[in-house]
Amino acid sequence: MSNKRHWRRGFGLAQIMALIIVVIPTAAFMITLLFDYWTAMQLDNRLKLMSHRAIMAINNAETLGAAYTLPEADREIVESLCPASMRALVFARMDDMPSAQTRITAQVMYDRFNHLEAKVLSSTITSYSYNDQNGSYLLECK
Repeated sequence: MSNKRHWRRGFGLAQIMALIIVVIPTAAFMITLLFDYWTAMQLDNRLKLMSHRAIMAINNAETLGAAYTLPEADREIVESLCPASMRALVFARMDDMPSAQTRITAQVMYDRFNHLEAKVLSSTITSYSYNDQNGSYLLECK
């Protein structure tokens, strides 16, 4: 009878236990953490698109008074960029800016991450007004 060393060529009990106890839970945690990162990057991209769309509408407005609201077509587009569970869009004038400057801040308070705590994500654009107007505005998805 000829016995060869290493005849099993498979996993032993120690390797199987290490796989079950360490490797699989660590891999699952890393994958769900990547989902959180992906969600945060998607939200960041949407906030940038929202603030860009809103600043274009504000810069093209003829008057920016205290009662200014986004045009309905622009408001619908901006609302569609909010997260699906937070479709209510709040548009508010915050304060004045220096002459001919406008600022828009789009923000969302997101608390549906797997492992991360609730975060306030925001995007801010400061621009020059074509019509020599000024103002600071906040877009918020709630």
